[in-house]
Amino acid sequence: MLPRTGTRYHNHERIRSQQVINKLLGQDESQKVQQVLAQALQYRFASLSQFKAILESGGYECFEKDDRLCVKRGGRILGTIMIESLTTKYSFPEEAKRKSKNQLRAIPRKYNQMAATKEELKEIMKKCFGIDLIFFGSKDKPYGYMIIDHKNKAVYKGSEVLSIKQLLSFQSREERLAKIDMFIDSMLEDNRRLSTYDLNALLWRQFGSYITKGHIAFRNERILLNENIRNTLRYNDKLRWLQSFSPINEVERDLLCKFGKIEDIEQISIVDASQKHPEITVNQLRNLFKDTEITDLRSSLFESGMSIFQTDSKTYCIDFHNHSIICLEDYEFDTKRLKFGLNSHTRLPTRRQTDIHINKDIINAFANLLRHKAGSRDDNREWEIEHNNRYDDIDDERMLLNR
Repeated sequence: MLPRTGTRYHNHERIRSQQVINKLLGQDESQKVQQVLAQALQYRFASLSQFKAILESGGYECFEKDDRLCVKRGGRILGTIMIESLTTKYSFPEEAKRKSKNQLRAIPRKYNQMAATKEELKEIMKKCFGIDLIFFGSKDKPYGYMIIDHKNKAVYKGSEVLSIKQLLSFQSREERLAKIDMFIDSMLEDNRRLSTYDLNALLWRQFGSYITKGHIAFRNERILLNENIRNTLRYNDKLRWLQSFSPINEVERDLLCKFGKIEDIEQISIVDASQKHPEITVNQLRNLFKDTEITDLRSSLFESGMSIFQTDSKTYCIDFHNHSIICLEDYEFDTKRLKFGLNSHTRLPTRRQTDIHINKDIINAFANLLRHKAGSRDDNREWEIEHNNRYDDIDDERMLLNR
C-alpha cells in the first residue's frame, strides 16, 4: 500500500501531533499545579483571599465554583481544591504575626525611598527579599495590597504592616538627590578618609545608589559629584589601594607613597609582618628566576605585573596584580640576574635621602599594562549589594598609576 501524501494529509497529521503535545503539556501543568498547591498550603495565611494571593504570585488565576477553588492558567483550569479543606489552615497566631509584622514593616518603609514607582518597588522587594506585593484595585490607584513573604512562608494584609499611602509615598528625583548629597557630606565629615568602596556600602543600604567614576549612579542616570568630593574620594581610594600592599617597614611605605604621590606618609600604616601574605608573588618570582630560557628577566617580571626597585643595599619587587611588596634578598633571590645598570627602571635611595625618584615612564607603562590585562569587561561592571556587597567600579591601580 502506497503511503498517503498530499497537503491535506500532512495538515491533518500536524494537527494531531499538536493535539498530542498539548495534551502532554496539559498533563505536566496539572501535575505542576498539584505541587504548587501543596507548597502554598505550607504558608501561614488567615483567609481564602490570602491563599489566593499565594497562587496569584506564581502567575495563576483563581476563582470559586460551588465548594471548590479552581486554579487556571492560559484560560484552562489546571486543578481544584476543596475550600472547606482550606478553612482548617486559617491559623496565624497573633503573637507570631505581630512580631513578624514589626520586622517586616521597616523593609518597605525604607526601600520605597529607592523606587520611583509601584513597579520599581515590587521589583526591589522581590529581588532583594523574596517578597511579593499583590495590589488590589486599578493599576494607577490601588486601594489595598497583600504582602507575601516567600522566605518565611507567610501572608499579611498590607494595611496591617504599612498603609498603602505610606507604601506608595515616593520621593521626587530632586528630593532623593538632595538627601544623597547631604548624606555623602555627612559621612565624609565624620570620616575624612572614607573610601568610595566603604561609602558605596552605606549609600546602597540607605538609597539604593552608588558612586562610579566620580558620578552618583541614580536609577538610569549618572550625576557628576562636585569637584571637592571627587578629589577627596580619589585621594582616599589611593590610600586604600596603597594600604592593601601591607608595608612592614619604612622603606616599603616610602616606596608605595612615592608611587601613589602621597606626601603625608603617615596616612599609610606600617603593618605587622604576620599580616603580610606574599606567597603567590614569591612563587611566581621563583618560577621566573628558575627559568633559564629567560634572557631578560626584568622584562618578564614587568609583563607579569611586577617591577623592581633598588636601594643602596636592598632590592624590592612590587607585584601590582597581587598587591604585594617584598624584599628579594629576604627570600634569597639571585638579584644579579636582574642586571642593574645605568638604564635600570628605578633606583630607590635610602631613607636618609630626602628625594625618592620614581621614573614616570615606568608608572605610565604599568598603567597601560594593567589596563590591558584587566580586559574590556571591566568597563561595564556594576556594583550590586546583592552580590556580596562588592564594589568594583572605583578608581583602582589602573587609574592610580596615571596620576
